[in-house]
Amino acid sequence: MIGVIIIFSTLAMYLLMPFYLPYYSIISKNLISNQYILNIPPNTTLVLKNVTLDQNSYSIEVITNYSNTNVIIVNPDGVAYNNTGYIIYNPQYPGNYTIKLGNPSDSQITVRVNYAVLPSYYISSFYSLSGIISTFLEVLFVIGIIVSGYGLIKIISSRRTKPKPEKRIRN
Repeated sequence: MIGVIIIFSTLAMYLLMPFYLPYYSIISKNLISNQYILNIPPNTTLVLKNVTLDQNSYSIEVITNYSNTNVIIVNPDGVAYNNTGYIIYNPQYPGNYTIKLGNPSDSQITVRVNYAVLPSYYISSFYSLSGIISTFLEVLFVIGIIVSGYGLIKIISSRRTKPKPEKRIRN
C-alpha cells in the first residue's frame, strides 16, 4: 500500500511541476507568444527572425516540432551556431542576431517553431531545477515500484504458506 502511495504522489508531483518550477510560466508564455508555422522548401534555409540584444545577459531559445530541422543562430560577426530541433544560445555580447531554420531533406516540411528571448538566469534556473527534480522523482518512482513489488510478493507468499484451518466435525 505504501508503494502505491509513493507511486501516485510521485506521479502527481511530476504532473504538477509547471506550477512550482521557477520561471515556467514566463518561459511558456514567451514561447507561445512567439510561435510560427512555416513551410520550408527542400534544401532551403529561411530567416525566422532578426533579434537585437542590448545586453549580454539574455539567452535565445528556439524549439521546433520537427527534429530534423536545422536551427541556426547567426551572431553579429556572422558566426553560425546550429543544432537540430532546438537550441538554447547564450550570446557573448550585445548586437543583432538572426534566427534561421533549415530543411536538409529533399521534400518540403511544415514546421511549428517557438522562440523566446529571456534573461539567461530564467532559462538556466528552469532547466537546472527541472533536471534535478525530474531525477529525484524518477528515483522516488522506482522506489515506489520496488516497495509495491515487495508488498505484492509478501502478500502472495503469505497466502501460500498459511496453514489451512482444520475442519471440525460436528456430532
